Amino acid sequence: MGKTHFFKFLVTSFAFVCMDMMSAGVSATSVVTATQTAVVPYGDSVPGGTPPTTVTAYCPPGYVVVGGGYTGDSGAQYMPVVSLNNALGFMANLGVAVVRDLVKAIVTGTVAPGDVLPPEGTLSKQFAVSRTVIRESVKRVEEKGLVTVSQGRGTVVNQSSRWNVLDPDVLSALVDHDETLEVLDELAVVRGSLEATMARAAAARQTPERTAALREAFDLAAANIDKISVYNDADAAFHDLVMEQSGIRLAANITRIMFERARESSRFTGITTDDAAQMSLEEHRAICEAIVAGDGDTAATAMREHIAKAWTRRRAPGVT
Repeated sequence: MGKTHFFKFLVTSFAFVCMDMMSAGVSATSVVTATQTAVVPYGDSVPGGTPPTTVTAYCPPGYVVVGGGYTGDSGAQYMPVVSLNNALGFMANLGVAVVRDLVKAIVTGTVAPGDVLPPEGTLSKQFAVSRTVIRESVKRVEEKGLVTVSQGRGTVVNQSSRWNVLDPDVLSALVDHDETLEVLDELAVVRGSLEATMARAAAARQTPERTAALREAFDLAAANIDKISVYNDADAAFHDLVMEQSGIRLAANITRIMFERARESSRFTGITTDDAAQMSLEEHRAICEAIVAGDGDTAATAMREHIAKAWTRRRAPGVT
């Protein structure tokens, strides 16, 4: 990818960074000075002469006004002075924005595997943040497996096989930009395999208490079949209980990470019709009965088929 294309991406990214600053109530011209204070103009006008304590709420969350005064001919704009630690806290938030945009650029292919990121100084200018912020941001991106920083070569983008796809930022970027649904298709396969294994394990670990809890979870979903939103939550709770009863903590944790993030995507949730909910409920019934009966093989098959069918029902037609 050419430098011009990447710089265009950075300019766009910086626009979003500035929007983040403005939404937090901080001007894009805010600075941290060498005198251990920072001037943070929030740009909102207040009546001249208003005591500083009445405008503290205009400061970004976590900031503390330690001084300040009114500026302008009419004294209408208050310029609070905040502590350096709080100002650096906001700079850390800028680092989060830089990480987010770099992750997005890599995951979407704007920066391809094998490409070398621009040097620290260039990134610092393009994002309008300090070299320290860039250095820490690149370190976070490296920890996610997206890049490798090496002496002499710079920061090189890794192949996707090395990405930590369970990292929240990476997974979010993958799901958010999954136009072809390839990622969600893979997620359904992985989830089906893991939950089938856990359903088998849950069947082998049934006790009267666990059986009662599983039947109660199923009955809750059945009782709310005509309330789709409530039913969807009960559906998720049923799956969560099966995972808990399996005793396989690692598989349960991985599945929850994938499932919880996927549920935030409208591409994954789709639209649950009454017919789809009824079919899902009957599939849950088969899973529940197999687990309660201690039939691990049937439980595993029922769970795998349920997840595959449920995804097929929700999946947008014609998307490849």
